[in-house]
Amino acid sequence: MGNGRFAAALLALGLVAWLAAPAGAQSHVTPWGDPDLQGAWTNATTTPLQRPAELASRGSFTEEERAELDAQRALTEQRACATELVVLQTAPPPTSTGSYNSFWLEQGTRTLQTSLIIDPPDGRLPAVTPAAQQRADDLVAARASPSYPTHWDEPSVFERCITRGLPASMMPGFYNHNYQILQTPDYVVIYAEMIHDARVIPLDGPPVDG
Repeated sequence: MGNGRFAAALLALGLVAWLAAPAGAQSHVTPWGDPDLQGAWTNATTTPLQRPAELASRGSFTEEERAELDAQRALTEQRACATELVVLQTAPPPTSTGSYNSFWLEQGTRTLQTSLIIDPPDGRLPAVTPAAQQRADDLVAARASPSYPTHWDEPSVFERCITRGLPASMMPGFYNHNYQILQTPDYVVIYAEMIHDARVIPLDGPPVDG
């Protein structure tokens, strides 16, 4: 298995640059010659997936700007927790199971990047097609219906805690942002804390497109 195929497999998986290295990590290779990425990793960060429109083509912050954004987020979180301590005293709506407050969310900190997306250079997702937007709108409308769900398999596999899928399981912003990477000469396994998803990637298959 060449390093090129190994790298392509990781890209196909969605292992991206904002994953933070495990403590004490050293640069080394496996006994069979691939880069050794085994260990526990996290991608907890408040850096948004898409670059805010007001930042236009700006790809990074200064360290001072990054620290100020972290300070603002910490203050917002403190206020949210204080408010939720009161709000959560009341019973949830009849259709809701309730939830826990912001104290339990694993927000992480900002990186110097203004967005997780670095290509396209504007840091933005491409526009969805009209058909895709209609499907999304229909789903939102269905979930807002008082009769939802009408059948046990109508909720998504994520709602039923079966799998969050990709790329969603690699997205930060809430909790369970930990991953374990296991490697053999023939496979790479990314084991996600969220719903305990495991992505098993064979390294001896056909080349990965893209």
